Amino acid sequence: MDNFIKKTLEKIKEQDIRPDSRWKYLAKKYSAWLVLAFTVLFCAVSASAVAYLSSQLDWDIPFLAHGSGPFSFFKMMPYFWIVLAVLLAALAFFEIRRTERGYKFSRMKIFSVLFAGFLVFGFFSTQMGWGRKADQDAKRNLPFYGSLVTTKETQWSQPDKGLLGGTIESVDGNGFSLEDFSGKNWSVVVDESADIRTAASLSEGEKVKVIGSEEAEDVFQAKEVRPWEGKGLRRGQNGNGGGQSGRNGGGKF
Repeated sequence: MDNFIKKTLEKIKEQDIRPDSRWKYLAKKYSAWLVLAFTVLFCAVSASAVAYLSSQLDWDIPFLAHGSGPFSFFKMMPYFWIVLAVLLAALAFFEIRRTERGYKFSRMKIFSVLFAGFLVFGFFSTQMGWGRKADQDAKRNLPFYGSLVTTKETQWSQPDKGLLGGTIESVDGNGFSLEDFSGKNWSVVVDESADIRTAASLSEGEKVKVIGSEEAEDVFQAKEVRPWEGKGLRRGQNGNGGGQSGRNGGGKF
């Protein structure tokens, strides 16, 4: 035993091993918890972005928008944010393990604590609109974001598949002129057979979603027009026969 102690002391002396100061110990201790808190927060924001994007999409048209087959719904999932949330959750797990007493916690206890933290921060971030802000910031700053995430804009920028969205530039007797999200102008033809949802306002400056068919390079035949936010009720669905209320103040084309 004495020999072991002697060798240990010699090793400490040779390698000039010295104890860290108290402030270094405390900085290391609390930095781990600080990193953990931010990791949980950003993971909750990512989860909030998943919820926000999912709520913005029109889930009743997956086969039209994303091809046929049983996996068409999965093509609409915001995998960018899902993968980011999973990676951050894994990082949070290892950050807990790095804390002073993290080794004492079982995996189940760690997962339970993280899940509770995600729920609290996730609810808070959703109420604060951070998921929406994260999506908008990603659109502005990540050039590849649109190819990884199905946003409302990308979902309604598929005229070849019968989906067109944008801002109404002008309205005439046969329909309206629409500028899509790439800046291209379309002549949208609306006849009496078209289903214009009650909340869709066909007036200049309004954003709408149009289901139909591409008839020419810049001509789109509308079968259904929806408001940009939500889907709106079908004509007569509200029980009062107000199906024409979406036609720019009740007028007909």
